[in-house]
Amino acid sequence: MRIVTLTPGATDIVIALGLESALVGVAEQCLLPARLSGLTRVGGLSSILPNSEQRLATEIRTLQPDVIVSDDQGFGERVALTLPNVRHIHLVTVTLDDLFENVSRVGQALGATNAAELALRGLRYRRNRIAEKTAAIRDEQKPRVLFLEQLEPPLSASRWTPQLISLAGGRSLIGVERGSPGGADWDRISVLDPDVIFVASDPLASSTPAEQLDALASRTEWRKMRAVEHHRVYLTDGKLLFNAAGPALIDALEVLAHTLHPSLHEPPLMQDVVYQPALQTRDYHAGDA
Repeated sequence: MRIVTLTPGATDIVIALGLESALVGVAEQCLLPARLSGLTRVGGLSSILPNSEQRLATEIRTLQPDVIVSDDQGFGERVALTLPNVRHIHLVTVTLDDLFENVSRVGQALGATNAAELALRGLRYRRNRIAEKTAAIRDEQKPRVLFLEQLEPPLSASRWTPQLISLAGGRSLIGVERGSPGGADWDRISVLDPDVIFVASDPLASSTPAEQLDALASRTEWRKMRAVEHHRVYLTDGKLLFNAAGPALIDALEVLAHTLHPSLHEPPLMQDVVYQPALQTRDYHAGDA
């Protein structure tokens, strides 16, 4: 079996099912373990050049896949239809339940049902452990959380991120579950006055989030916000944790839960992924709001 994955989340699911040896190509933006660094990447600059669809299709045909896994139904399906005997598995993820369903579907389609059941058992256990502890938190103890995918201009996270914040014991501001990332402005954000602000790193930004936060320090409305005054502004790795619809979303949930309520939730499996610029240290022990 030869598998090509066209999104990072699809790649992560295939790896989680123990099928990494069947991978022959992955999306350019995937984060891969060192042992898989030699895999062919598809996309990259060709995706923004003229005739990008044809270019990408040529790259994929060269790999001669049996299966294409993607969450881009239009392009993935079109490529699959041009290749004989190629299946296309289309994934849609806007909630954690969608993620669990995708793991099950990919496992069934690729003959890895047992591996999928084992992976799901672990993912659900970790999700439920967080949710059970969060259920004991009173509403007034849940901090109001603003999660930004970028700072300038502000872009609030949506899709699965509001659900992650809720499960972690926070109240999401601006972001809409199942929706697309939405624009905001600093006047509105200052009126909302969040208790906690997360900023996900943007790999396409010309400056780092830390540099952008330094620039924001000149704004009066920024300096007066509760989250800034109480040093509860956190930088985190969007590409590693929040951007891909794969098993890493459970890591993201654990990171959020411990950062929001460190006395309630144990440190996450994934360490060193939250940076608290006001303290100039990577820190999980900010204290409950």
